[in-house]
Amino acid sequence: MLDRANDDLFQAQPATGEAFVDQGQQHYEEQQRQRSIDALRRRATALGFQINSRGEKQFDEQYAGQDWSIDTATGACGAVWREATGRHIIVTVDLGTNPSTGEPSNQFGKYRPIPTATQPAPATA
Repeated sequence: MLDRANDDLFQAQPATGEAFVDQGQQHYEEQQRQRSIDALRRRATALGFQINSRGEKQFDEQYAGQDWSIDTATGACGAVWREATGRHIIVTVDLGTNPSTGEPSNQFGKYRPIPTATQPAPATA
């Protein structure tokens, strides 16, 4: 018979009846979500889109179904990645405080492309 009193895998529910929530996992998932959003903003900016609802709609329309593949074994990448190669952006970064842990944290602000001969400045909305 399993001795659950000494089983480290079992988590007791709080006396209030609330379900146990692993703050570590929740925090990790929120960090991953924010990293994904920041990465999408950088890609969209490098490809010349404004970071607003109009720019997001244009980005989605133009790149839906495009080749976003990356082969980590060979380094081969899809057409969209090659299109962004060599483009530069400016990102404002502030040092803030993570509300979950109280630790210092980078907080990304505005993104904008650096216009070049092959990457003109995006039109303002």
